[in-house]
Amino acid sequence: MFSRLLIKLAPGPVKHPLIACTRWYWDTRQLPEQSSQDMRVLKDLLMSVRSGVLRVWEWGAGKRTIYYPKFLISKGRKFEWHAVDNSTAWYEKCQKDLSGTQLEDRVHLYCREFPAFWQLPSYSTSNPVPPQSWNENQTVAEYIKLPTKIGVEFDVMIIDGRY
Repeated sequence: MFSRLLIKLAPGPVKHPLIACTRWYWDTRQLPEQSSQDMRVLKDLLMSVRSGVLRVWEWGAGKRTIYYPKFLISKGRKFEWHAVDNSTAWYEKCQKDLSGTQLEDRVHLYCREFPAFWQLPSYSTSNPVPPQSWNENQTVAEYIKLPTKIGVEFDVMIIDGRY
């Protein structure tokens, strides 16, 4: 609350050099982990797709899963957003952020939990786990193939997760 008040009341020449370059500012505005240029590109892409209902699939749920649907609502765009994560912690954080918002019926979250490669016991920087070690993991296969099981065609697919 205080941070939003400070942002609102501070004169531009004071707040922008001090606040805009800090992590605090980014987190306060709940912005995704992207540059502002990347955000503009994705916004333009989402608005340029010509379909009645924009359908988005995202591997790797996070701040973007909340931010862009809010953007689409602000523009009056009809959409469905589907996101999967391999981390229960991120899945639960996104669920919590969605709870009680106007996004609940438009954003659909899924979790297929498996550890990141760097969390595997056999991982080291000198001997990384070869990708073929995951080829027979059922959860990884479900994570990868999940968009084919949803029953809709997606207009945009965002990859910011495993595989």
